[in-house]
Amino acid sequence: MARWSRPISRWVNFDRFFAPSIPLPAPGGIRARSRIGEFATSWWGQRWIQTLESFQVRSRLNRGRSYARRGQVLHLEIANHKVTATVQGSIPIPYNVTIELRRIPIAQWRKVSKAIASKVAIAARLMAGVLPPEAEECFAEVRAALFPSRYAD
Repeated sequence: MARWSRPISRWVNFDRFFAPSIPLPAPGGIRARSRIGEFATSWWGQRWIQTLESFQVRSRLNRGRSYARRGQVLHLEIANHKVTATVQGSIPIPYNVTIELRRIPIAQWRKVSKAIASKVAIAARLMAGVLPPEAEECFAEVRAALFPSRYAD
């Protein structure tokens, strides 16, 4: 999921070794809408965070939430199964973060499409720009995952 300069196994519990640091000011940074409480309000946003937390990166996620709420994100781009961001942390030079998701093979997408097409209510909600919780069931029916099931995904 995330690309790091060192092997993943060395970074999974990285946060337990270092004391929290205070990020430097980031004028013009992008602030998250959520100031307190739950970070995600939609079912799929909450499910996404639950999935990430299952990969044992909770303290990194907490820091990410804090940075997002403080406006430490200087640039954010979402495209082609990839999220890239430039973040101002506690050192003077901002760092880049990339989260890249494994693509679902075309054959599986076709099966998912058929499963969704057979359920008119789900298809209608998707066409209206709403991702209903039942869509995840359509993925499961054809043994495809809507969300990553392991860190490497």
